[in-house]
This record gives sequence, C-alpha cells and structure tokens, in this order.
Amino acid sequence: MLPCEHDALGISRFIDARYAAAPGIEQTVMSSCGVVLWAATGSDRAGAEHLAAVSSGLMSLAAAIPPAYGGGRIGTVLITMEKRLVCMAPVDDLTLLTVMAETSHHADRLVRETAAAARAISALLGVTSHHGCGDTLMQPY
Repeated sequence: MLPCEHDALGISRFIDARYAAAPGIEQTVMSSCGVVLWAATGSDRAGAEHLAAVSSGLMSLAAAIPPAYGGGRIGTVLITMEKRLVCMAPVDDLTLLTVMAETSHHADRLVRETAAAARAISALLGVTSHHGCGDTLMQPY
C-alpha cells in the first residue's frame, strides 16, 4: 500500500480486496490533486504517482469546460487506449479513484465497478459535502 501503511478507516484493505489480485487490473490509485493517497499493494510508487498526476490533469481539463459549452457535473470517465483502459471516478470534490486495466477487461464492467468502489470509499470516509459520487462536480485545481 502506498504511501499509507496504517489505515484506521479500512480504505487500504478495501482497495486491496477489490483490486490487488484482480485479473486484468494493472494499477489502482486514490489521489487528491494529483497526489497519491492510497494505491493497491504491488503498485510501484513511480507508476502510482504518474497515474495520479495524469488522472488529476484529465479531470481538471474536463472540469474547465463551461456550462455554456456542455460542461457540468463529471461522472465516471473511461479512456480507452490501444492496450489499456483507464477509468476515473470521483470519491468527493477533490479525490479520484483511478483504475488502469488491460483492454481485455470489459469496459462497461470496469466503469460500473469503479463507480461503485468510489461510492463505497466515499461512505468509508463519511463524505457528505459533495454532489454524489459518480456524478460529482469537480472543481478545477
């Protein structure tokens, strides 16, 4: 688990139980403003930090779209690439859960699972001050 060894809220165990040994899942991080808060066991630090920074940047770009041009609340975001899928779901207004998987993983399943995990983590954290996980208004950083 990166970087938090001791986790009274159980988030480390939750992320590991869902993702550490899941087939096709390569990297899972929870981050805030591009800084890794938690990552699944077995994640390398450099990879987790890179994924957290990229995820933050992508969500910031999406959040910068004004409502007049179709911007607004951002839900779960899926990016498909040649060999990878990256799914991002807001936990609260500044915290993201990002999961990177092989393209053999079913995209719709990854989106559902990531959104459900973000909602569960939000409940573990006791988050009540956002617009609802999976449909959160992300503020530009």
